Amino acid sequence: MQRDLDYELARLRGHKRLGLLWLSMAVLAFSLVVAPFFWVWSLAKDGPEGSPAMIAEASSAMRLSRATLPVDQMDPTLVLATVTAIDPAFCADGSVFRQRLAQEVLLWPPGEGREPGFVQRHLSRYLAGYINVLWSQPRMVEVYMNSAVWGPGQIGVEAAALARYGLSARALEPRLQAVPLAVAVTQPDLMAEGAPPGALLERVDALSAETQRLTDAGAYVCLTASEPLEL
Repeated sequence: MQRDLDYELARLRGHKRLGLLWLSMAVLAFSLVVAPFFWVWSLAKDGPEGSPAMIAEASSAMRLSRATLPVDQMDPTLVLATVTAIDPAFCADGSVFRQRLAQEVLLWPPGEGREPGFVQRHLSRYLAGYINVLWSQPRMVEVYMNSAVWGPGQIGVEAAALARYGLSARALEPRLQAVPLAVAVTQPDLMAEGAPPGALLERVDALSAETQRLTDAGAYVCLTASEPLEL
């Protein structure tokens, strides 16, 4: 009798341990697969309203400014110059752009002048996979342009254009405003006070030429501007 009772108790404990194991695996699967999937899916429609980058910028800036625009209302030169600076193969592949989008918008910022750490690099690659499946390419660009930090206290390209030029990002002068603004978000060191002006002009000329070349070659068919660019 006692032996049968001991056996039954051992069997129940085994079932309990197995149940806890399955529960732990289910929680892990939800945390690593299901939750990120639905989070990235929800951002495809609404966009991030309080990303870690925004929170960090709000804590360090005296004043935080943010305004959003649909990508088809943004200055086309500004959009394509920014994409060129980040990932010239965007329409063909886009992996570099997606990873940068995940790093700078969905995750915490690495800090000025610092490279992303091991955890951030791998998380950004993981989230970039979901972005690739759930977001259209124009949506990727729209979220980045509206959510990246373009300067101190400037979240999104509209806030940056208003702060720098007193103009909307809908229509900017190509070489004097649009391309330098693309440089501001991708190479902010060239826009910093005390930076050699020659280096900025050289980068603007090179980025203008590369953007024009790629656009003329049809590299940006997924982001086709309504009118040909003239840089």
